[in-house]
Amino acid sequence: MAIVSPVLRLLGVLLPVVIVAACSGGGSPSTAGATPAPGATQAPGATQAPAATAQPSAIPVADPPPVGSPITGVEQITSIVTSADFAAVGLSGAGPGTDNASGNGHYIVYAGKSAADGGIELDIFLFDSAADAHTDYGDDGPLYALDPASVAQIGADQAGYYQDQAGNTASITFDEIRVLKGKAWFDLDIPSSQSSKQQLIALAALVVARGAAIFS
Repeated sequence: MAIVSPVLRLLGVLLPVVIVAACSGGGSPSTAGATPAPGATQAPGATQAPAATAQPSAIPVADPPPVGSPITGVEQITSIVTSADFAAVGLSGAGPGTDNASGNGHYIVYAGKSAADGGIELDIFLFDSAADAHTDYGDDGPLYALDPASVAQIGADQAGYYQDQAGNTASITFDEIRVLKGKAWFDLDIPSSQSSKQQLIALAALVVARGAAIFS
């Protein structure tokens, strides 16, 4: 029977242990360069800058102007303000203008009746010169004269606002704006209301702008 050396016997025990340890990769695996697993969350306390988004610029939108266009002569005077213009500022019931001309005055009604009878009325007086128009217009006085900002909004030389004018019956009142511009002055009358002042200022501005051919 062969005799096994004690040294060889010891090697026979140790070698398998060493080989097994080497194959099992003993120790912690390296994590350098490793990618995080799907769903991994950021470490607490860490912040991440939000993605920049383009901010829309504010674009002012203006209201559309009322229907109408400048007149070119006295023969078009009834179109200086239209029923669409009245509707645009909240006045209903105005029809096409009818001119009852007399001398240098044009008395235009838009609802078939005068302001004193509850209708809508525009009276325009034309003169040979701005001086004549100013003399005939007179002075509104401090009680009725419009403030400078409103006069500028209208584009007038002078303007006044007259509220709660008496109509032909006790149940009727109307509000009036009087405007001097160049060689003409006019008054525009509508039924009294809380909105009448701003309505009249807006409508008077249209009359001034559209009547440049006969006012200047």
